[in-house]
Amino acid sequence: HTPIDGRPLRSFFGDSEWGDVTAFEGNANAIRILTHSFRGRFSGGFGLTYTTIASILKYPCESTAVDKGWKHRKKYGFFQSEKETVLEVMRGCNMIPEGEEPVIFRRHPFVYLVEAADDICYSIVDMEDAHRLGILSTETVRDAFLEVWDKTRPEGSDRTRDHYQSISDANEGIAFLRARVINGLVQACTGIFLDHRDAILAGTFNDTLLDHLQDATGCLSTVKDLSVKKIYRHDTVLQIELAGYNVMSELLGLLVPALLRERPTHKEGIILQLFPYQLTEFREAEGGYHKVLSALDFLSGMTDEYATEIYRRLKGISTPVHG
Repeated sequence: HTPIDGRPLRSFFGDSEWGDVTAFEGNANAIRILTHSFRGRFSGGFGLTYTTIASILKYPCESTAVDKGWKHRKKYGFFQSEKETVLEVMRGCNMIPEGEEPVIFRRHPFVYLVEAADDICYSIVDMEDAHRLGILSTETVRDAFLEVWDKTRPEGSDRTRDHYQSISDANEGIAFLRARVINGLVQACTGIFLDHRDAILAGTFNDTLLDHLQDATGCLSTVKDLSVKKIYRHDTVLQIELAGYNVMSELLGLLVPALLRERPTHKEGIILQLFPYQLTEFREAEGGYHKVLSALDFLSGMTDEYATEIYRRLKGISTPVHG
């Protein structure tokens, strides 16, 4: 990183703050969006209950406590800017503390249900999306979905196959199977939650409900294999991911020095003038950490199209047309 005002970039941040800004985490960002008092909006964020917030706190630890050997510490769950709010929530919900420096708690029981819903949806809906985009054939997705159904709800397999065969439209047929499979996985995960409720309530269940189901039945083997080999490694997916890295890193490279420098350069001054509303809040934030975090709020809230357009304009690839 190029020094700013003669200081290395790292010197603007504490250890936990540096972990936040160098390993940006979507889960922590969700907590920030829901609880932070943003400029021009209601104070206190969305005003959710403690239990609602606790139920989406998949990783109840800060960035310096990340340990991939534990499910609840595989990532971090909140930024330093929301640390006091999250501590209030975790203590208010009687979540079990595991460490103070750094902060680590065991999960709220509801997290396992929310996590299962999330895991089920993205693993199954990604398959349906890949079918609609022509990445996977109807036969491939059909067979993968039926494998899941057979291993989670075998008593209804024949009836499900008969109903599927009566649907002539390929997309509608796959949509029908998608709904059945999600229902089957939900029921199966519910059973696992109840079977392991004592460990879950004690915060010692070091697994996800869906992984536990997969280990027991192998129901998602084909879905996982196809997702890794055919969907996530598809050329279009990789090209979009690479473009995203380039766009975000370039925008950060332009915004961060402009915010941190005591006297911005002429170019940086122009950048600040281009985003007067957003960057006024950034400049008014106290300390380098809060300035950069506000810039990350701005960037993470952009749509792909908007971020790409801003990137093209700031890099001179396209210019606005007057008239």
